[in-house]
Amino acid sequence: PAALAHQLYRKGLEAAAGYSAAHPDFLALYGMEWGVIDKGGHINIFNSDQLLGWEKNGKGELLADVLTPRSDYPSLYTLMRERGWIGQFNHPSSSGQFMAGGAALDYTADGDEAMALCEVVNSTAFSVNDKEGETRRSNFEGACNKLLEAGFHVAFSTNQDNHCANWGTASGNRTGVLIPNGVALGRDSFIDALKARRVFATMDKGSQLVLTANGHLMGERFSNSGPLTLVTNFASVTGKQVAAVAIMEGVPGRGGVVTQLSSEATTTFTPAPGAHFYYAKVTQADGNVLWSAPVWVNQVEAP
Repeated sequence: PAALAHQLYRKGLEAAAGYSAAHPDFLALYGMEWGVIDKGGHINIFNSDQLLGWEKNGKGELLADVLTPRSDYPSLYTLMRERGWIGQFNHPSSSGQFMAGGAALDYTADGDEAMALCEVVNSTAFSVNDKEGETRRSNFEGACNKLLEAGFHVAFSTNQDNHCANWGTASGNRTGVLIPNGVALGRDSFIDALKARRVFATMDKGSQLVLTANGHLMGERFSNSGPLTLVTNFASVTGKQVAAVAIMEGVPGRGGVVTQLSSEATTTFTPAPGAHFYYAKVTQADGNVLWSAPVWVNQVEAP
């Protein structure tokens, strides 16, 4: 029955809210994965209180709260922007997915506002490992870079595509979300952090990575004149060491190729006039990789 779909989604929201209220140091969220793989693409929506969908039962009743036509990403982006909903591109393919304007991974202004994250790596969906020992992974950095070059302002995330009841325990990968000191952990502060792209992706849950640019925190968009200093801040609670650093650069809206700018943790240079984005990629001595969120810089000529 259509009513059951509504009830189940609301029960999920209520369960998450109830658990969070009872455990102030833990935030439980309930959302949805929208879309299909074939000629589509999966999107996580983190903060919708309504279930979106297109499927109907035999009586013609919508099995959702809000009708969202299948694989119509521009319309979905517009709805998300209007409602303030935030999303993630899940395991994106470099071709054939997230079509807009007849092209895959194509930019829309509404999509840029609504889509905050791009999944750069995930562990295999059908792993039954519950000791964080899963080694099978898929990498989507190429597709995420295409989204960045298309003009999307997305930060990298890494997740476990758990299709078995081992949520969060298959692998040691995590997405780090930065909430300011003194701000309580909650749904609003978490969503605010996603909107600000204050996020890093790590294959090692004991390590973190924060990129700054002339004092601006990763995720920020700002104008700059003169030299720009990028600082890669790495930390590990388990004493892991860095084997390699790569500072990557691209141009939003160019539709080109992201390239490596530097292999130094601190890099000072003067960008060419115009729009740029930069992010840090750190490889640990054990092979695990971390990605910072980008910074977006509009370089202007000094007066």
